[in-house]
Amino acid sequence: MATISDHFVDKTDPAPYHQAIFLSQKSINNGFSAMWEAAQDIPDDPDNPDPNQNPLKYFSVPSRTQEYFKFNTGKPEVRLQVTTGGDPMLYFRLRTDNGGLWVFTTEDPNDDTHIDWDIAGFVFAFSVRIGRKEITKESQEYKDFKDRAGLPNSNFTLAMLFIDASTTTTWNDELSDFRDKADEWRNLTPEARGTIKTWVTKWLNITNEKGQSILGYSAERQEDDELNEYAPTFPPTSIDYYCYPWKGLDGSEAPKDDLDTNALSYLMMSNFEEPPAGGSIEYTGPWVDDSDRQGTFVMNRTLFWPWMNRLVRQMVIAMTPYPDTPFVEWSGENPDLPWRSGIRFHAGDDDAQDSEYQFTESWNPFYPGFRWFLTGPNRHSEASATNPHDSKNKMILNEDTSDTHARIRFIPGGEQVDLRGSSSFKFRADHERKRPTYTEMRFGIKWSISLAMSSVEDGGLQFQVVKDSDVVEVTHEKEGGMRWSQPPEEIAEDWKNRIKGGLRSSLDRVADKLLNGLADQHRLFLPGKGSYLMNNPIWGKEGDLLVNLNWNGADPPKKKKRHLYSS
Repeated sequence: MATISDHFVDKTDPAPYHQAIFLSQKSINNGFSAMWEAAQDIPDDPDNPDPNQNPLKYFSVPSRTQEYFKFNTGKPEVRLQVTTGGDPMLYFRLRTDNGGLWVFTTEDPNDDTHIDWDIAGFVFAFSVRIGRKEITKESQEYKDFKDRAGLPNSNFTLAMLFIDASTTTTWNDELSDFRDKADEWRNLTPEARGTIKTWVTKWLNITNEKGQSILGYSAERQEDDELNEYAPTFPPTSIDYYCYPWKGLDGSEAPKDDLDTNALSYLMMSNFEEPPAGGSIEYTGPWVDDSDRQGTFVMNRTLFWPWMNRLVRQMVIAMTPYPDTPFVEWSGENPDLPWRSGIRFHAGDDDAQDSEYQFTESWNPFYPGFRWFLTGPNRHSEASATNPHDSKNKMILNEDTSDTHARIRFIPGGEQVDLRGSSSFKFRADHERKRPTYTEMRFGIKWSISLAMSSVEDGGLQFQVVKDSDVVEVTHEKEGGMRWSQPPEEIAEDWKNRIKGGLRSSLDRVADKLLNGLADQHRLFLPGKGSYLMNNPIWGKEGDLLVNLNWNGADPPKKKKRHLYSS
């Protein structure tokens, strides 16, 4: 029987978006809960005349008449709306721990009819839209975000998502709770309801002004934002927001509004590509669940693998045997070995062009997921020398690299990238004379290495070399009757050491990107309070990068020192 994890790997698809974040209703409310708890610890300022200086702690509406509305604020929460189309909407639930409500039921100045309620434990639920506000780079809020995120030197455009009180539409009686006044509320006059709605909206407006109704922040790059060395590798260039429904394990259930597994999605494009006109994503599977996965970050395979392939390409080039010009000259000092000559080679194709060593995608119906293959160019070098005393006595040396191939593969549901490569190197010496002789040595070079995604303490991701996965094997064959001073097994061992050296040096060149390329993605999106930490990265069926997002009550941890080789 298929499990939630199976569907997470097999069914989810972020296309056409390059990146997406799905935050469950539960994780969003964790953020609100944290803001509420933090507000309870803020001491009142006795010199501040504002009666509502901390609306997450208490609220009151002063009135010149007998009317009043005051309460101690309980933990607010949201309910995402997934059964309506259009702009992302939610139900906001204002909870009162204790308090009172006194309001006239009509606008007739001669009618003294009113209600006087104890509203302890009330919940006022109403429908609102998610608002978006651009944060200017000169503002303190922008500086605070960069400090919180741990990206003090980055340059980006910042937007704040908040509960927009100006879009308040209707009460939702099902999600409201009026305790023992439920029947009276149903029969309340429109005038009284309108007054209460105005007061609740005022509370929401004040929380907006004081930054206490924030759903989250999202950073993106605009065309006039200058990238620098501190910029994250994959900054989004546009972001859409959408409420994404939970449809059960296999997607067969109808969407429902009041589910903790419904999600708010941040749908992102990169490289300034146009987002789809609809501004949403079709249902593709369970991005979150009701257990450990309260949020998901996904990077589309079309964005991730070109980046990874560029890094791996450098490694393949660094481990390809390159035939330097062999050395040969007539010496004559030793009658038995009158020629001085030697093989010349090193690891790394210095002549690699941009069009060469490019991976192409290959799909096999009998193999889960995709693989990438690469075929490298052939390389050749040669040299010759002639006996100065006999023009028909000539030594010709040829070196050839051929059959260079590499393969990248991943296992859906796993966290590794496996890289394998191979090349052939041939050396041939021909002694042209009355009785010609030759020697030919062929070397088969195979290497492999595995990189594993892992999360680190600072909440980001890294790629590390899997312990003992870097392996180099060299085989050799020899034919011909010419004597050669250096035996093939000695040359093979030399090759093995050089390819290993090429592997290490190539890893050193790409180490920073492997360790830090995905280190800061979680810092680009922060809830109103706390942060999201990445963990348990895996591959989706088609090669999308899937990462759990866990809400964390603190700001993103300071960056930790990273190590390329796993212990």
